[in-house]
Amino acid sequence: MDKEQKEELQTDPKTYGLPQRTQLQLLSENHLAIVKKRKSRIIMKDGRELLSIKQLIQKKSADMKVSLIVSGPVCSKTKALFKEEGLDVIQSL
Repeated sequence: MDKEQKEELQTDPKTYGLPQRTQLQLLSENHLAIVKKRKSRIIMKDGRELLSIKQLIQKKSADMKVSLIVSGPVCSKTKALFKEEGLDVIQSL
């Protein structure tokens, strides 16, 4: 299996038992990002769902660092929860 196929395998949500519509992006060898492209604010309900996705990924790959790439705003309480749970937030344009 060459490197391209390996990257595709790691970014496939089915590999981690996630719904097909979940977007994942491989940032480095042991760093995966959940991608959320939307204009509306990410609130606590969304935050809990994203944390459960993070837990599923880390259940399959314990050494995998998971971050969140968002295009919209994130609620301040949700940001605090992400910080507490170790989920880094990366703002994209």
